[in-house]
Amino acid sequence: MGGPAGVRGPSATAAAVLLLAGVGCGGVERGAGTSAPTWAEATAALAGCPAGDGPWRTALGLARSPELLGTLHALAEERAVACPENWEPSWAAGECRFRQRRPADASGPYAEARRRAGAAGDPTGIACSANRL
Repeated sequence: MGGPAGVRGPSATAAAVLLLAGVGCGGVERGAGTSAPTWAEATAALAGCPAGDGPWRTALGLARSPELLGTLHALAEERAVACPENWEPSWAAGECRFRQRRPADASGPYAEARRRAGAAGDPTGIACSANRL
């Protein structure tokens, strides 16, 4: 689209490779030279049910202690109830449990995220949630 006649856009294979490489699942949210957000900023950004996994990945990156993972898990569960169409909070709840070395507790949230992403036809959500299932 939009290119010279006979020139195609990315192939399905290239798109899949980019998706698996992480471009479609947690791509960079901040520009070069931008300082990292604080924990308070990262978690505040989750209040409005943001689309995409970037804001959740930012918070997950800052949640390096068991206490912060627990706090983020509670926030993710609350957002999953408040935003029943969004796959991201359920996925983040699964990630918190996975990172707490509780994979049995992670499978339910991942499955819910996969269901929500499938219902929305969101290939990024499907890939992110299915990755750990």
